[in-house]
Amino acid sequence: MADVDPTAAAGPTRAAPALPDEEHPASAFWRRGDYAVVGDWYAEASRDVLVAADGEPLVTPGTRLLDVACGTGSVAIAAARAGAEVVGVDVTPEMLAVATERALAAGVECRFVAGSFEDLSGVGVHDVVTSAFGVMFADDPVAVAAQVAGATAPGGTVSVAAWHGDGAFGRPPRALLDLFPAPP
Repeated sequence: MADVDPTAAAGPTRAAPALPDEEHPASAFWRRGDYAVVGDWYAEASRDVLVAADGEPLVTPGTRLLDVACGTGSVAIAAARAGAEVVGVDVTPEMLAVATERALAAGVECRFVAGSFEDLSGVGVHDVVTSAFGVMFADDPVAVAAQVAGATAPGGTVSVAAWHGDGAFGRPPRALLDLFPAPP
């Protein structure tokens, strides 16, 4: 897990340093195309991870929140606006750069870290751990669930949004599959 480079940007939010692709093979896949546009399509649904099943907000001022596979920062920024102390982690430095720009534009403080959900040992322990359409891509979901649990404080909450296996993205039509790049 590469921590934030304090010289990367002025202000409260800093860009994470680049990680070599060989450390995170999935980052090459996520660099293809303009993920920021795609992420914006489902940003509202992503932010639903900040609401408990009973409709109550999971974030109050001072909540320590970890956003796993944070992408361009939609969840992280919304949590920071609600007063959370936010750390976002993602394998793709380009997405973290967009997240950083967006957090600065929103006037909120987030700490973005380049790294993988396969190893969350360097991000600390948090009251709330979220992943919106991120950890669902884990090759070993049991191992990633253990990483998420290890990053969650006792009595904390894990909130995940994922596509349903039988939904449009779970089983896309063949014509749509032909448009996607080969997976890593």
